[in-house]
Amino acid sequence: MVTQSTTLLLRRPTEDSIGLPLDLRPDIDADERRRRIEEQALALDIGALLQRPASTLSGGEAQIAQVARAVIARPDVLLLDEPLARIDPARRSVVRADLVRLQALYGVTTLWVTADQSDALAVAQRVAVLIDGRLEQAGTPMDVYLRPGTLAVARFVGEPEVGVLRARVDHGTATLDAGGARWPVPAAALRQLTTEYVDVAVRPHDLAAAGPAAPAGVGLAGRVTGVELTGRAAVATVAVPDGVLRWDGAPVGIRSGDEVRLVVDPGRVHLVDPARGVALWHPE
Repeated sequence: MVTQSTTLLLRRPTEDSIGLPLDLRPDIDADERRRRIEEQALALDIGALLQRPASTLSGGEAQIAQVARAVIARPDVLLLDEPLARIDPARRSVVRADLVRLQALYGVTTLWVTADQSDALAVAQRVAVLIDGRLEQAGTPMDVYLRPGTLAVARFVGEPEVGVLRARVDHGTATLDAGGARWPVPAAALRQLTTEYVDVAVRPHDLAAAGPAAPAGVGLAGRVTGVELTGRAAVATVAVPDGVLRWDGAPVGIRSGDEVRLVVDPGRVHLVDPARGVALWHPE
């Protein structure tokens, strides 16, 4: 098991903590113990930490050492409680990849608890989403991402998170009024709806700037209320009538207060019953 809090032998060299599970096994001699410690240190790039007292390690270094200690025992089941929480962002993706590789190498069944949905999408074969102690949905990472069972799951899984509009439903024409536009939707998507409104969840990457090169779709006008730079692009928060959208891929020169026009393919949105929070329709 790897816990969030440090459980190393603080006054001893770090290698003593890593090798502790081997000390409890009479079938592991000193040479095999040394070989496994060095192998694990090489795999996780922590050779420089082995002789240092565990008390001198940073939070991230201590967490990696705890991962090494857990994996070195070749367990049948590995329990990870936020194993990357204290590791700096520069090393986080590297250690995550190492854990996936070690899991595949040793075939260890691993239960990984995390509040970071990017970790879950990156490493899991199956994901269980728990919100407020309740199991919302379980499935493969792509099933949960592409077909979220509830609005809570849609908001939690995916980065940046979905934007949501509240739309009035016209059952007669199978259209929605939201964001100052009319949205055509399949009539089948509305059959289980229990109210005259529906929530429209839009993934940020499905939005595009309106213009001659924009794909066909519903046009939305809004005002930028926040910008997060990501390097060559930006994520903009855009207030539109009936809700707020997140636009991934906005130009880096965009600023709060700017007026923008966006386009979204109505076939790419998720529809959710607002009374029950349950998804009614997903893109094909």
